Amino acid sequence: MSIFSRILVGTDGSDAAEQAVDFAAKLANEHGSELIVSHFVNWVPVVTEAAASGAITDPGIIDELRAAGDQFIERAKSRAKTAGVTAQGRLVDGEPAFGILELARDEACTLIVVATHNRSGFEHFFIGSTTEAVLRGSMIPVLTVRSGDQLVRSGRCFERIMVGIDDSEPSDAALEAVMNFPLEDRGSVELVAVSGTAFVVGGSDYHQAALDELHEDAERVVDAALATARKRGCAFEGRVVDGRPANALVVTAEHDKVDLIVLGSHGRRGLRRLFIGSVAESVVESSPIPVLVVRGLQKARVPVKESVRGLATVSA
Repeated sequence: MSIFSRILVGTDGSDAAEQAVDFAAKLANEHGSELIVSHFVNWVPVVTEAAASGAITDPGIIDELRAAGDQFIERAKSRAKTAGVTAQGRLVDGEPAFGILELARDEACTLIVVATHNRSGFEHFFIGSTTEAVLRGSMIPVLTVRSGDQLVRSGRCFERIMVGIDDSEPSDAALEAVMNFPLEDRGSVELVAVSGTAFVVGGSDYHQAALDELHEDAERVVDAALATARKRGCAFEGRVVDGRPANALVVTAEHDKVDLIVLGSHGRRGLRRLFIGSVAESVVESSPIPVLVVRGLQKARVPVKESVRGLATVSA
C-alpha cells in the first residue's frame, strides 16, 4: 500500500489549513488517493471557561460550533473538487490533536497532512501546537506544509526530494518510506548526512582529527544508505554536509531547491523531548519546504491515546 493511498487533512477554515487542504488534494489527485477532510469541534474549553467565570453557557453555542465546522468541511471539499478529487468529510467532537490521531487510526489512513505556523522563540517553546502533538503521537507519516508559501505548482508535488539520514532506526524508516514512493516521485532523490562538525571543540590538532572522523562517519552512513537503495533498484544520490543538523538540512534543501524534506523521528515527548530536542521538529519549525516525518518502527507499539496524553505538559 502506498503512503499516499488514504490521506487525512484537518481544516479550521484558516488560510494555513486551506493551503494544507489544497496540497493534500493535489497529492490525492496525483496518486489516485482517497482524501478525508476533517474538523474537530473542541467545545469543552468554551463551556469550561464560561463555567469558571460564573456565566451561563448558551446551549446553542455547541450547535453553532458544529455548524461552523460543517461549513469549513464543505469549503474544503469544494477546494478538493477543484483539484479533481471527491473528498470525504468528517466532523468530530473533541480536541484536535487527539482527534486527528484517533481518526487516522479508525479510518486506516496512510498519511496525515497538517499545516504549520510561523511561531518561533519562547512562544513556540512553551505554548506548543496541534501540529507538534500530531508529530509526536502519530504512528503513520505526517506531512507538514508551511503557511504562507506557494506550495501548489504546475508540476508534481515532489520532483526533487532530500532525505536526512544518520545511523539510527528512524533514519532507516525514512529511507524505506522514500524507496516505496511511486516511481514518478523518485525522479531526483538525494540522501544527506550531517557531520555535526559545529559541535567539535578543543585544540587545533584534536579539532581537525575530530572533524575528519565525524566526516568519515557521515560518509559511511551515506555509502551504506546508497547501497541499500541500489539493492532496491533506486538510483539515489548522496552527500555529506557540515553544521548543526536541523539548520544544515534546511539550508541545503533551500539551496538545492527541493520540494520535500524527509526525516525519521523517535517521537519523543514530555520532559525528555523538552530538554533533548528533536531534529525533525526543529526542521519542521524552520523549513519553508514541506517536511515528511516518518516514525521509527520501534515506537509503533505505543498506543495512540497514551502518546497524546504524554504531551499534556508541553502541547496545547
